[in-house]
Parts: sequence; C-alpha cells; structure tokens
Amino acid sequence: VTARNANRVVVNKLVPVIGLAPGSLSFGDVLAFATSSLAVTVSNAGAANLVVTGVSSSDPAFAPAITAFSVPPAGSQVVNVGFTPTAAGPRAATLSIAHNDTLPSVVTALPLSGTGISPTIAVAPSPLAFGEVLVNTPKVLALTVSNTGNATLNVTNITSTDGGQFVPNTTAFSVAPGGNQ
Repeated sequence: VTARNANRVVVNKLVPVIGLAPGSLSFGDVLAFATSSLAVTVSNAGAANLVVTGVSSSDPAFAPAITAFSVPPAGSQVVNVGFTPTAAGPRAATLSIAHNDTLPSVVTALPLSGTGISPTIAVAPSPLAFGEVLVNTPKVLALTVSNTGNATLNVTNITSTDGGQFVPNTTAFSVAPGGNQ
C-alpha cells in the first residue's frame, strides 16, 4: 500500500523489468566441434525480483551455461552462451528466456547466429604409384595435399605402415583454405 485517502487505497504493484544486452549474439566463424562463448547480460530495471525459470536454445549447437536464476532490482546476471557447430555452414537460432516479467510477455527472445567452418583434405595422386624400383635406389614422388574446406588444415603427422620403405620428407604443415602443400 503506497497511499491511503479516506475511502480509497492506491496500490502500486512492484514488478520486474527485464533487459538484455547486447540484443543479439553473433559468433562469427567457429571451427566445427570447437566451442566459442559469448555473454549476454540479463538486467532488471524493475522494483521486484526478476525470476528466470528457463533459458533454452532452439538449436542445440547454441547452449546456455545457466538455465535458471534470479536478478534483484537494479541487478544483472551474465549468461554465457556456447556455440559448438557440428558441421560447416551458417546456423541461426533463438535463445528463449522464460521469466516473471509479464510485459510484454513471459518469454524474451535473443537472436543467435554463427558459422561452422571446417577443413577438407584431398590427396593426389591416389594411389601414389612407384612402379618398379631397383633395390637400394631411392625414388621420390610428389604427393599434393589440398584443402578444399573453409578453415585451415593442420597436418600434424604423416606416417607409413610399411616399416620404413616409404618415408615422407615433410611430416607437419598447414594448408590454408583453397591451398596446396
């Protein structure tokens, strides 16, 4: 009760007022199966506790770190959201935040976007045909490793299963998207 006047009582209902900053999360390019995290701040500009009962994403590639919490008046809570693409290509989703602020609704939506990137290896020629080679006479053939994907290809080791008959002269290197080694 905030005021009393003869036969009249004036009641001001204390309510929470949700705010989100920023208004969307754009993760940019993220390597497939890697995780990038961004934060959204949930604030309460109202006069009552803001109770968040659920934070969820419409796409499982985007995952909030926490899913329920309370924010006191004039307070805020940081919610980290991870993006883990499982394939190359653009992704878009909505982060839904269910809460007790009824104006304009009990669910507030935050747009999410990101692009999965991935290297793709191609090897030529295949097979690598040495033909007839004299015993104890080395023969060198070139093998080209190409990256047809949209992320850097990191080759960390090249081995042979033949017991040492075939020995690569380079065992670790990187290939840019569209490049060759």
